[in-house]
Amino acid sequence: MCKRERVYWVLGILISATVVFLIMKQVDSDAVVGFLGVLIGAGVSSATSFLLANRSYRQQLAMAALDRRLAVHQQAYIKWMEIIESYRDKEKVYKVVKNANAWWRQNCLYLDAQSRIAFKKCIGAAELYPELNVGPDDPEKRKKIKECNETIWETGRIIVQGVALPNLEDETGLKEKERKNDGNS
Repeated sequence: MCKRERVYWVLGILISATVVFLIMKQVDSDAVVGFLGVLIGAGVSSATSFLLANRSYRQQLAMAALDRRLAVHQQAYIKWMEIIESYRDKEKVYKVVKNANAWWRQNCLYLDAQSRIAFKKCIGAAELYPELNVGPDDPEKRKKIKECNETIWETGRIIVQGVALPNLEDETGLKEKERKNDGNS
């Protein structure tokens, strides 16, 4: 609950307490108890309405961004595939990395947090990889090459997980229907 909401709650309680105090001075106790019941009911009803409206608003925002997030994850996957196809070629990779960086700056906020981080690391690893394959071979260099490979390849899995769409077979029960039909044939 934010500060403004707390202030409204406190003001509501103070106003209610003032009204109750004034009524108690002039009205019998049964009427006061009934009035208190009405105030409490109205407060609970208002609070519930407010919380439900807030939750609904958040869900509407999430749904409005869903199409865009799905499209951006698909684009990220395509950019990742371009990196996969070029990261071992020093001449191609710099152009692809530059393009991927420009795309990332324009779209990173639509990616989920893990995909956003993984994609940026992938770009860095792809940019570094060709430089590691120059000069004499040593164990430290081989370790860094392996880490770059793992970072680059792991990014695809993270992007796919970031979409988090349900499996259509699970949703529609197709697998189960197919199994039943196979058993009856």
